[in-house]
Order: sequence, then C-alpha cells, then structure tokens
Amino acid sequence: MAAFLSRLRWQALQAADGAGWPGGLALLAAVAALGQWMFWSTPLLEQESRLRSELATLEQRRATKAPQADAGAGAAAELSSFRHRFPQEREIGPVFARVHALALRHGLALPQAEFRLNAGADDDLARYTMSLPLKADYRRLRAFITDLLREVPSVALQELVLRRDDAKTAQLEARLRLVMFVSPAE
Repeated sequence: MAAFLSRLRWQALQAADGAGWPGGLALLAAVAALGQWMFWSTPLLEQESRLRSELATLEQRRATKAPQADAGAGAAAELSSFRHRFPQEREIGPVFARVHALALRHGLALPQAEFRLNAGADDDLARYTMSLPLKADYRRLRAFITDLLREVPSVALQELVLRRDDAKTAQLEARLRLVMFVSPAE
C-alpha cells in the first residue's frame, strides 16, 4: 500500500511539474470543487435516504390501514361513543354528590348551590350550570378545583370570581360557576 501511495505521489508531482502553474491552479480548483461537492452532497444524500425511508414507512402504514366502508357511519359511531362518555340526565344525582364529597374532602362547606338546566332542542348535550359560593384560602380552593376537574370529567369551569375583604387575610370569598355536560335521556 505504501508503494502504491508513493508511486501515486510521484506521478502527481510529475504531472504538476509538466503542467506548470496554470496546471497546478487547475488541479487546486479541481480538488477544491471535489471537497465542496463532498461537503455539501453527503448530508443531502443522508437526508434523502432518511426521507425515502420515512416515506416508505408512511406508505406502508397507509396501505395497511383498513379502508372505511362508510365514513359517515364511522363519524356517527364516534359521535355516539363521545355522547356515552357523559352521564345521562337521570344519573346527575351521584355527580352532584361527588362534587359535594370533594368539597368536604378539601374542608370546604357548600352552604348553598344553584343549579340551572340549559338545554336547547338542537343541542346534543344538555348543560347544568352550578353556582357555588365558597369561603376558603387560595390553596384549598385551587386543590378543590384541580381535583374536581380531574375526577369529574363532565364538569368544566366556566367562571371563577375571587374577592377578599382585607389584603391581610388569607380567606377568600369565591364564586364558582361550573358547567356539567350530560347526555339527554334516551
């Protein structure tokens, strides 16, 4: 191998000596062009290879996906499945009891609550609006709201009004307006 490299070096020197400075400049330009080509094309070739493999994976995934016979039937099934995730109107008593139990668990008293049904004829889901007046410190109130939204997924926080009589007290007067979504009775 060393003999081959030595011979190649000798031939390059002989060619450069015979060509003079214009030949040396041309050889230098050729080497620079080869370096630029390797510098720019190698990452592009790697990127092309990666993109081709991603394309093949996506095409394979698309080919293995079962075609839906009727997209409308699939959408109707999804909508029906979505509606069944919500409690039905006749099952709202246990949900209200759960809200009350969560408040007690966090040391909050619910002296009164207002409930109002908001349902239109064309609505897919009925909405019960619950207004809860509370007195608590911020930490308890926040923990209650966090647990409520996590444990009762059909409830959403619509409005939160906080008031404090004195800046020095930790006690807040809060009014929560919650919306509970229920599916109509079938």
